[in-house]
Parts: sequence; C-alpha cells; structure tokens
Amino acid sequence: MIAINGFRFNTYTPTQKSRQQPSFEAKAPIDLNYVLKERSHLLPPRILEEVKRIVSSKSEKLPTLKEVHQRIYAPLLECKTLEEAQKTFSEFEGVKEATVSFERITGNIKKLKEGGFLKEGFSLKILQEVWANLKSQDEIAKELGLKDRNAITWVLQKIGFVNYDTNYKSLLMASSPDTRAIIAGKTLAWNASHPDLVRARNKKAAQGMKKPENRKAHSRRMKQHFVDHPERREQVSKNSKKYWSDPQHREEHSQRGKDYAKAHPEKAQKARERSKAAWALIPEARKILKNFFKDYTAEDMILASRLRDVFSKRQKGIPLTGYEEMILNKYNKACADAHPEIGEMISQAYKMLDEVI
Repeated sequence: MIAINGFRFNTYTPTQKSRQQPSFEAKAPIDLNYVLKERSHLLPPRILEEVKRIVSSKSEKLPTLKEVHQRIYAPLLECKTLEEAQKTFSEFEGVKEATVSFERITGNIKKLKEGGFLKEGFSLKILQEVWANLKSQDEIAKELGLKDRNAITWVLQKIGFVNYDTNYKSLLMASSPDTRAIIAGKTLAWNASHPDLVRARNKKAAQGMKKPENRKAHSRRMKQHFVDHPERREQVSKNSKKYWSDPQHREEHSQRGKDYAKAHPEKAQKARERSKAAWALIPEARKILKNFFKDYTAEDMILASRLRDVFSKRQKGIPLTGYEEMILNKYNKACADAHPEIGEMISQAYKMLDEVI
C-alpha cells in the first residue's frame, strides 16, 4: 500500500513476503454467536433458522454448530426410502434414485454397477452419510472401494445430489474444540513438512495474479461476493480500520514497503510512473490539491518548503527521514479529511489506465 497526496492505494507486489504468520492455534471454539454474526451466509437454511432460535433464547450454555447439525439431521438416519427423506427434508426434493441411466459408462460407474451400489437406496445412503454422519466424499468413495471423490462425482451429478458448502464443513469441524485442534495440528504439520510445495503454491498464486485478466476476474468475483453478502463487506471494512488504527501495524507496513522499494528499485520506479500517469488524467484533482496546499501552508512558509522537498524526494524515490514521514503523514490526513472525493477520482484514473493497458 502506498500513500499519494493523502490517499492510500494497494500495490500488489507478488515477491513481497508477508511477515505475518497465519493463526492456526486451537483457542476457544467457534460458538453459535460467532457463527450467526460472522458466518451466517455459509449455513444451510434449516441450520440457520435453528441457530437463530438458539441464540435468541440467550441460553448460558450453547451447543456447538456440529451438535446442532447432527441433531437436526439425525432423523435422516431413520428414513427407509428416498421419498420419506424428501418429505422430511424438502431441500432433497430434487435428488433422484441412482437407477437413472448414464449416457457414458466410465470405469468407476462400471465398478459401482458391478458392486451392486447403483440401485434404489444408494441416493438415500449418500445423503445419510454426508448430511447425518458428516462423512466426506473421499471417505465414502474409499468405503465403496474407489480411489477418491472423483470416482463418484459423475454419479452425484446425475442424481442431483445436494451438498453443503465446503466452507460450512470446515466451520462444523472448527466449532468443536477437539476437531479444531486436529485441524490446526494437521495444517501446521503439513505446511512444515512440505515447505517446497507451500512456496510453489504461493508462487503460482502470485504468478496468476500478474495477469490482468486474472486480476479483473478476481475483482469481479469479490465485488459480487460483497453484493451478495453486505455483512462481509461491513466486517472487512471494520477489520481494516481496526488494523490500520494500530501505529505498530502502520510502521511495520511502511518499513516493508521501504525494504521492498530498496530491493526492487525498478518496480518502485514503475509504480511512480504509473502514479504520475494516473494523476495526469485528472487535472481537476491536481487543481484541488494545489489550492489545498496553499491554504495548508499559508501561515508557515518553512513548512511549505519542507513539504515541497518531501514531495520531490518521494518522486525521485529517495528515502525520507522520520521527521519528514511525520509531516507528510499529517499533511496526507488533513488532505484526505478535507477532500475525500479525490479518492474516487484517483481510483477511476487507475481504472482508465488499466483499460488502456
């Protein structure tokens, strides 16, 4: 992130490594209050309704999300037929019996047919295993003598199988202290034993984000996500404000930016050139800033001179002293408070540049 004339902008730097470590510690379990407030968009409708009821009751001891799920879907295990399950759970109305015909017979489907699995009752069994027993598709596939979930994917598509969000499954597991500790341990152990794969995965993701089409696609997905889940947009904004309100975080981020610019002067120069090109597209904004500078330094010619020196050093990529950083940050804040509309103007300018490029 860089600050230009009072406004902060994200600068994607693929090779810059974050110093923050992900937190996988098994601390307090995720309770229903947290689930309802922060992750309600992941819950199946039936579970969401029950969680709301439990939280509103203000009970001192709340069950875990996993306990709620297993209680709600326990009756599924008592169902003898798919039709009976569909009458009890309307969300399964579109599921068909596994006796449907398959246009193409793959090796896996042939194996399932020979094993006598693709018959009446198979669809119900899968629903019971996934929704009531919380088994993964990998576990089910192995129990059927198949390699992994890919072996039954085509079958599940044909019968119109209804599944829950994979993130919801993670939430279920994390809601229990025991399974949360297991997940944390496995994640850290895997990362520690596969450092090359972790680096390769991160590098691949970074390389992908270098492509303009990938960045635009990611931007579209995120915008749609926040339209669909306005509560997440609000939470992200809240978390961001909390993070940047910490002086230590601002200092650490500033130092990382300085270190990266020092290690990659060519990219720092490219960022300055891009910024200069963007500002050239909005002369009205530059006029506003020019007038603001006059007003801000009207009674202090020494400050005006020092700020001009700071602007010149920033433009040339020369590191600033602690005092220069201080007066620049103070000026930037005053400018942003006085003219918040410029943030949108510079944002549009960068979009225009990206379209041209």
